[in-house]
Amino acid sequence: MLSTSLVIGDGVLTPSISGKVVWISVGILIILFSAQRFGTDKVGYSFAPIVSIWFIMNAGIGVFNFIKYDPTVIKAVNPWYIIQYFVRNGKDAWISLGGVILCVTGPLYWPMFAIAVLAAIIASQAMISGTFSIIQQSLALGCFPRVKIVHTSAKFEGIAVVFAETITSSFIVLVMLVIWKKHIILVIMYVCCIMSIELVYLSAVLYKFPHGGYFPIAFASILLTIMFIWNYVYRKRYYYEMENKVSPDTLREIVSRSNLCRIPGIAIFYSELVHGIPPIFNHYVENIPALHSVLIFVSVKSLPVSKIPLEERFLFRRVHPRELNVFRCVVRYGYAETRYEDAPFETMLIERLKEFIRDDFWVLGNDYQTQSMYHQSDEEDSICHKDDDEDEEYMLKAKEDALENEIVMIDQARCSGVVHMMGESEVIASKGSSVGKKIVIDLAFNFLKRNLRQSDKVFDIPRKQLLKVGMTYEL
Repeated sequence: MLSTSLVIGDGVLTPSISGKVVWISVGILIILFSAQRFGTDKVGYSFAPIVSIWFIMNAGIGVFNFIKYDPTVIKAVNPWYIIQYFVRNGKDAWISLGGVILCVTGPLYWPMFAIAVLAAIIASQAMISGTFSIIQQSLALGCFPRVKIVHTSAKFEGIAVVFAETITSSFIVLVMLVIWKKHIILVIMYVCCIMSIELVYLSAVLYKFPHGGYFPIAFASILLTIMFIWNYVYRKRYYYEMENKVSPDTLREIVSRSNLCRIPGIAIFYSELVHGIPPIFNHYVENIPALHSVLIFVSVKSLPVSKIPLEERFLFRRVHPRELNVFRCVVRYGYAETRYEDAPFETMLIERLKEFIRDDFWVLGNDYQTQSMYHQSDEEDSICHKDDDEDEEYMLKAKEDALENEIVMIDQARCSGVVHMMGESEVIASKGSSVGKKIVIDLAFNFLKRNLRQSDKVFDIPRKQLLKVGMTYEL
């Protein structure tokens, strides 16, 4: 989260500090953000030639200076010279490291100035795209408050920079040890060769901290605080729901209560839980002893890919016994998709539910219980006297009739009305919590929640069909 905050902070600052003249910078920013709607990939294609020219000019100037002035500069690859450089210049040599990144010198000032300005614009575009992408991934992991992100491309998703690079290298060391299982000698060599250089550069740029370098660090600290608070409470709330979730046996007992009325219609109940029923469902039933004839518990998840094929988007599971008409569904979306892209969400959900019921029938046909087969005793007697072929054909026909009856029941429930139920849980610190925990949960998190997008807006739920169920979680 620290590295993410640094990158986001740099993504905010880079476009605004790339130009020296304020109004030129403002004009560039307006053009840059106006171009986002055309797609980041199209913007990237238009900038590709500029990047090529930038690198070619850098290489060309380097070769030109190398040939014209002093080819013996090749001796600079000898590490002994940098040691001598630090011996001669001391503190000034260390400070100079903070200014050598992207430093270009030569006789071609104005052409390189123009190319450098364009390259700065490209760097700003790259940071904008990277910032949006990293926020989207943080949202999926529950590490960032709910915000709306519009991805315009389905193909690509200062001090803060060096700090983030150093943190990345630290995680590479962890990967080398835990994932790749590399020998400790190789890890030590990597730390000595790569991380030592990055740490030296980091120490050099930190010299600029009192002269404006504090701003990206301060901005990143604010973001880190917000991310930490949100993720801390998000995990606490998720664990609370996991510990207090309604088990399948309890669900069957609830739905089978004699005082519970099943009314026509379909209820889509949204939840963060992929496994199990959230405790807010039991809270709802205790206060309103009525349930719709078809219940679908839906968990919407965002995946780090641009699009999910429609046939892979809805993953259903039935809660047995079948007569309960209760289903669980995980709905998976890519980061470039919206819920109402092709058709209303509930239309796609119900159509895929009917497909699941058909598939469930053919895959588990031997276990499929039908009522029409065993309604009357005289029918049972007649089945017993048929030969094997007739008996098999009769059973198949009875099962197909039962399948068709279930599909008709789903359609009739849909015609009776579809309601979207969403839990609106309030979180408070439990009794006996520390002062710090109460500040984080009761004040900071609830302040963020009140001032950010609500779940129904994130999911684009029709407000006329929305029913919110409130409950207080003591964490």
